[in-house]
Amino acid sequence: MKEKRFTLKIMDVIYENEKTITFIFKHKIKSGPGQFIMLSDLENGEKPFSISSCDGSSFGVTMKIVGEFTGKLSALKPGDMVSIRGPYGSTFTIPEGKRCLITGGGCGVPPLFFLAGRLIERNNTVTAVTGFKTGSEAMCVNEFEKTGIRPVIMTDDGSLGARGTVLDAMRDILKKERPDMIYAAGPEIMLKKVMDASDGIPCEILVERYMKCAIGICGQCAMDPIGLRVCVEGPVLNKRAVGLLSEFGAYRRDASGAKEFFCGATH
Repeated sequence: MKEKRFTLKIMDVIYENEKTITFIFKHKIKSGPGQFIMLSDLENGEKPFSISSCDGSSFGVTMKIVGEFTGKLSALKPGDMVSIRGPYGSTFTIPEGKRCLITGGGCGVPPLFFLAGRLIERNNTVTAVTGFKTGSEAMCVNEFEKTGIRPVIMTDDGSLGARGTVLDAMRDILKKERPDMIYAAGPEIMLKKVMDASDGIPCEILVERYMKCAIGICGQCAMDPIGLRVCVEGPVLNKRAVGLLSEFGAYRRDASGAKEFFCGATH
């Protein structure tokens, strides 16, 4: 596989909230919703980030500041240089003229905004549900509205939108209408619940795993028991693929390969 690596200048930094930023790059890449790039600050290794926007002449990646690496990235300013390779991975299916339900939680929301734009381009009717712990962590609300989509906003504490979860809103929507397709991105426990509640409707989700090579060689992101490589066969997976994965919704592996069980999972 031929590597595609670019050293790019950060054109803009958007502060989505206190914990989340978006880098904008003026560079043309051919990317579909759901794909990711590997980003390095040229000093501290590299990490995968989902593409949150791509308009042909520029693209963006959104990241939550959760550790040392993203903490250092958050100090970068417009004009600073980073190294990027990709895009990699599978993409969401884009139908035409269908009713689509998008469900996103936390940092899973930005790549779904990218998806929403592509769905609208193909004359699909899009309903979006976004969920956050609190209103101060909300993202992409104005961006969705600019596309004509007024998202249903759910927060754990009720500080913005309605109090409850993405799943609560999804169940209410499914009582009134039956979409042709459901898409989801966010915490894995949420993804599992969305897929379980999809009631026979085709569903695609964006799965995250620890990655190193991003090209299917190292096996770091392989999922039990079939060795599905999230960086190649994923990160977008459909119901059939997810049904083959015993670890989905139960655990993930850290950098050493040790299992990290999700809160509430049985083991």
